[in-house]
Amino acid sequence: NHMIATYKKGNEYIFLDATDKETRYGIPTGFIQGKEALVYENDSYKIVKVPIVAPENNLVTDYVKLKIENEKIIGSGNLVFNGYNRSDLLAQLGDSANKKRFEMIKSIVIKGNNKFKLLNFNEENIKDRDMPYKIDYQFDLDNYLIKIDKDIYINMNLDTNLEQLIIEKDRIAKYELEFLTASVGTYELEIPQNYSVKFLPKDFTIDNELVLANFKYQVKENKITYTAQISQKKILLEKTDFELWNETIKKIKTNYGETI
Repeated sequence: NHMIATYKKGNEYIFLDATDKETRYGIPTGFIQGKEALVYENDSYKIVKVPIVAPENNLVTDYVKLKIENEKIIGSGNLVFNGYNRSDLLAQLGDSANKKRFEMIKSIVIKGNNKFKLLNFNEENIKDRDMPYKIDYQFDLDNYLIKIDKDIYINMNLDTNLEQLIIEKDRIAKYELEFLTASVGTYELEIPQNYSVKFLPKDFTIDNELVLANFKYQVKENKITYTAQISQKKILLEKTDFELWNETIKKIKTNYGETI
């Protein structure tokens, strides 16, 4: 328990909690969302529930351009963090600099496998809490695509969000997510000269009370565009949710294995 200030705007309460210096104005700090606050107003007290921040306010987007050169993937990306994803990440990065910061940024933007090589990066809005934190980066990725005779096979799921979040079968306690989050990854692959697309995975959608996931492939002119959208819906998972949650994650993981 701790004491903070509130500002009432119309019927909305804005909780001004300064215990997290990275949290932007307008949303509560992550650890008090969903809790009850005792608010003093007009010489009386009332209990107000601190709102849970919607996943779209914690959105992470990654727009990645890819091309194939000498059986190696060359890429550039623009990674954007909003809300709690922004504040959590910047708290971890802290004042790190030089080689240490380079390695930390690499661990954030890494794609595909351990052959990922970060070439350079640029950060924006590190100090401006009201703006999303952005990383522009360039990389190459070796030993990822598979070439058999004249055919090239490539999995465009260079990131696999939620894949590790399987809940243990013998868990009894509820499972609380730190916050609700949403992500949109867009990967644009330039089709190599003298090549055409022989096989394209089917689009995939799952939408239940816990998760929304939508994977879509499109071929237009000389490019393949793959978009992966995932959004969480429930911050506190009851034991009765565990089976559906694990089934959902397994279906998403299966679709992560699709190859062009």
